[in-house]
Amino acid sequence: MNKTNNHYKVSKKIFKPIVIITFAITIITSFMSFISFLGGYKAFASSEIYRTDSGVEKNKHVELIHLDGIHSGLIESMLKSGQLPTISKILEHGKSSFEVSTVDKSETMKVVLSYLSSKIESDVVGWWQFNRDKLQFKNFWIEPMDLVTYALGLEFPRYPTIYDYLNDKGHNLIAGFSLHRRGVPFKNYGRAYYEGVCAVYNDNCPKQARATMDDTIRILKRNVEDANCGKGVLPVLNTSLLATADEFIHLDGVFSEDKEIEKNKGYYCLERASKDKRESDPMEPYFSELDELASKHLFGNISYPQKFDKYFSKIEWENSLESTFSKHPISKKICLQLPLIEGTSDSSALDKNSTLGGISKKYATPRSVLAMIFVDLQLERLVETLKETKLFDKTLFVIFGDHGMGDTKKMMIDPKNRYFDSKLNKDSIPMPFINYLSKNMGLETAINTENLSATPKKLIGIDDATVPQELVATYKNINNWQSEEIKSIVKDANEWANKFFQDAKTIITNGVKGKYQDSLWPAYVGPIYYLVGTIIDKKIDEKVASGLDAYKDRIIDVFTKFYLRGIPKYVEEEHKGLKKFYDQHVRVIYGGGARNNLEIFIPSKNNSSSSNDGNLSWSDKRPSYEEILNYKIDQNKSLINSLKENPGVGLIFIRRENGEISSSNELEKDMHIDIMDRFDNKSTITVKKDQMNGELHFSYKVINNQDPLGYIKDSVLEKDLPQEGTYSQWNDLSINKKHYYHNVVAGIGSLLYSNNPALGDILAMRSQGWGFGENNGGHGGIHREEKLTFLGIAGPEVQKGDGKLMSKDKDGNVTNPTLLDIAPTILNWLNYGPNALTDFSRKGFKEYLNKWVAGQKDDIVNNYNDMEEITKILNSLGIGKINLSELKSSICRLFQFMPDKAPNNLPDFNKCHQDGNKFILGEK
Repeated sequence: MNKTNNHYKVSKKIFKPIVIITFAITIITSFMSFISFLGGYKAFASSEIYRTDSGVEKNKHVELIHLDGIHSGLIESMLKSGQLPTISKILEHGKSSFEVSTVDKSETMKVVLSYLSSKIESDVVGWWQFNRDKLQFKNFWIEPMDLVTYALGLEFPRYPTIYDYLNDKGHNLIAGFSLHRRGVPFKNYGRAYYEGVCAVYNDNCPKQARATMDDTIRILKRNVEDANCGKGVLPVLNTSLLATADEFIHLDGVFSEDKEIEKNKGYYCLERASKDKRESDPMEPYFSELDELASKHLFGNISYPQKFDKYFSKIEWENSLESTFSKHPISKKICLQLPLIEGTSDSSALDKNSTLGGISKKYATPRSVLAMIFVDLQLERLVETLKETKLFDKTLFVIFGDHGMGDTKKMMIDPKNRYFDSKLNKDSIPMPFINYLSKNMGLETAINTENLSATPKKLIGIDDATVPQELVATYKNINNWQSEEIKSIVKDANEWANKFFQDAKTIITNGVKGKYQDSLWPAYVGPIYYLVGTIIDKKIDEKVASGLDAYKDRIIDVFTKFYLRGIPKYVEEEHKGLKKFYDQHVRVIYGGGARNNLEIFIPSKNNSSSSNDGNLSWSDKRPSYEEILNYKIDQNKSLINSLKENPGVGLIFIRRENGEISSSNELEKDMHIDIMDRFDNKSTITVKKDQMNGELHFSYKVINNQDPLGYIKDSVLEKDLPQEGTYSQWNDLSINKKHYYHNVVAGIGSLLYSNNPALGDILAMRSQGWGFGENNGGHGGIHREEKLTFLGIAGPEVQKGDGKLMSKDKDGNVTNPTLLDIAPTILNWLNYGPNALTDFSRKGFKEYLNKWVAGQKDDIVNNYNDMEEITKILNSLGIGKINLSELKSSICRLFQFMPDKAPNNLPDFNKCHQDGNKFILGEK
């Protein structure tokens, strides 16, 4: 998951002890509401949660283990070398594949909803996106309201998930850590959000992995104890997401550039920094985490636990007084063998007349290998817990990556960015991609301090990080669009947010004082109180006040937006104001992705427009195919030519029927998607929908020159291409032929056969080795290494052996597996049959979804004060227990924006079917 954003970068200095109270205030006040959300709430049907469906064998249990962002070749090599003993041990009881296809686009936030629902269409394009209908950017990682909407499933997915199905059947569910919660009970949902923030901004993902597993184990043990005491039943499904590998591949990339590593044939040693330099050492989290894990395996001595021999080639421990007296191991040097893995990273292999590149082998980056080791160590804790609770022999393990990862070390970013390295990025264009487009098209790039109301003729290009102030905080733009009624609403919202801020400050101040009073209670007796206590209390008041005031504007901004989102009149008028602003100023939008792909939006021709040139408008009507191809500003370069001239752009996709697509209408006709590369090689994907069962069929044709996908070379492979193949058929072809661009025909075909307002008018994918953002390693594209991942399944009823994991479609045809097969397989293993989600969507889901959405507001207000996660955060920041119930009325008002029923734009489920197949677990 790419979780960095220019608006929200946090300096590492913020985590130093001298400003820890400041950070605590920021977290607790501005994020208190949605931390509670992501911590979980009790089930809306708690009275039924322990009702067990009679059709399911008792005590069947599933562990769904999501390994975020693993490179398939990396985990395959590490499994073969024995560096992942826990995963290897689990897979002895099952089968696996290293060629499991993920969905397009391969971005975590989208993939989660797809594998839970067995649907390619999930409404969410990526972790951040632009919504054309609402004229707003959405960020499901950072923006509080977007994050809450995503996590709870208030608006999407519009299809039932495996959580929904099992919850409706009355089963007990657990999510030790998942990015989506709809259907999981309040007290069974853990979210290591604080550790996640620290992991991203402090590069401390090993701690996040441990915190995730802490929550998983805590919730699992409690549920088992309750079941043994007759207070409930055993959980049927537990979900865990471990993100360590993803985060560090974003930082370092997949392949090592260290010549010494290559010289030493992958043997790599790392020495721990001296004590005074450890705080700033990026490798310190690994050493400290190793010490933490090793300390749990010591029995009265500091000898090195032999269990770590499986992971490291060599390890050295300090033999010091500190380690002797504390009986706590202190590691000082670790060595390991880095695997040699394959990927599309060698840009020198690019064809001079196309974007097709080559495959090369290099050694993996040290931190990507270490990340997988620490994931394996955490999984060992889970296995031990399952054995301790007598669940291991009844458990079906499903271990998988959500997407692959590729090297993206050539980046079009600001060189001041902390991930930019001129030595590794000699070919980089040192600017954000929207700046590049704006420059070529004669547009200006707005910055968020500009006030365009004073410059009405200015035309700009924007993305989520380069927007004018009017779009950062629309409600503050008083003079341009707000009526007197709206101004009054905004005033009320601001006053409410200020009061919330002051109330929160008082509560947190008292919590800090309470912490110190507890530790110094003997001093708070008689006259000594006035000598010590008064001084301490005064200092705390000053520190909390100064720390809070530094973030006051941002905190109040968050609360004000929540308040206003709950007033329909304001929302309606705000959209009108946005429409006017976009018509007047905005000409290009880079609208979404994980910085490995581009969703480009442009206005359409409309003579009734209020724009400067009088004929361009951000109306519901999308631009036509011809408008897209010819789009330019005055006499400047066209948008398409600007894309083609940039070496970072690989393939460009445009829907011929783009001008006929509207989010308010279902797609009923065939769709044609043109593909072009920078060298004018062109081809077309044709998508046809079976009107009886809703299944999509795809065909492919090269238009001129050579095939931009490389599927057809001199017509040699023509006979292998399906005339109108299904998703599985095209996926099988790409796997069998080892296509450089994996399953583009059915993958992109199914992605763009949609009326989703978050899909752009142009979709562009990165060229080999490049990224459109700030990561050295990334995903979201169509290269083989991004689209293929690992999946292993093991447990009762799974045939043991070395056979490759495969699937069967509804007609009984054997096919390669995809992540869409997970939910149908689990439900079938639980004796609900392989078509459970399809049946549920047609009967019962609408009623279930209405009940879920309607019940969430009360659940939050009634339960946010009991969150164990909040207590954990407070303790880690040196704050004592605080009573959030004093904020109940404010919290209640904060969530007024939440709907009372499910959205109206649900699909016609009679025409829908689940997209996944069923894994072949055994002979039958």
